[in-house]
Amino acid sequence: MKSIYIFLVLIVMLLIAGCEGKFEPNNPVSYLSAADLIFPNDEELCLEGEISEAGKIKIPFSWSAVDGATNYRISIKAEGNAEEFTFETTDTKADLDVELGTMYTWKVFAINESSETESNVWSFYSQGAPINNYAPFPAVIMIVNEGNGLIDLAWQSNDLDNDIVSYSVYLSLENPPSIYLENTTATSENNIPVTSSMTYYIVMETKDALGNSTESKTSFVAN
Repeated sequence: MKSIYIFLVLIVMLLIAGCEGKFEPNNPVSYLSAADLIFPNDEELCLEGEISEAGKIKIPFSWSAVDGATNYRISIKAEGNAEEFTFETTDTKADLDVELGTMYTWKVFAINESSETESNVWSFYSQGAPINNYAPFPAVIMIVNEGNGLIDLAWQSNDLDNDIVSYSVYLSLENPPSIYLENTTATSENNIPVTSSMTYYIVMETKDALGNSTESKTSFVAN
């Protein structure tokens, strides 16, 4: 009887060892880091690209590779146009046609079968007909949300003409949000009261000396 018991134990151990040797994870890289944008440069006039007979310019967009990503989706939007143009590729670059003399924002999504991550948003102007006055780039919004019932808010924008004159901050629980600061020259506001677990919406309007304006939008859940 003892010998039979030992024989059965050996069989079980061999089966376990065999299973362990065959185990392979279904998705070894389930979490993706975000891609780093490379070109066109952020908040600059893009002087590269080939102008086509159709009156557009083909710009070589590029970004960093992300470990575990199977493909990428680039999203491009012209300033003042709500419609986004998207293009999917397995490469880390794409030559895409855009309008001449236009401001664009763009970002890249890294994708695999179980995850998707979004890059930062960059802005640029395409070359084209001379522009007498460039609209400011959308402001970058920074939020310090530490869970003490208060947030600190800061924003930063750039203008190729260097003629930004004011900002208007819209902040509230409604979407779109109501005005919080109007035509301020400040670039930060501290100790703004918020309610924990509530979703707040922010719109930042940047204006220049000739009345051009751009908007950037974000939202957050108060800690």
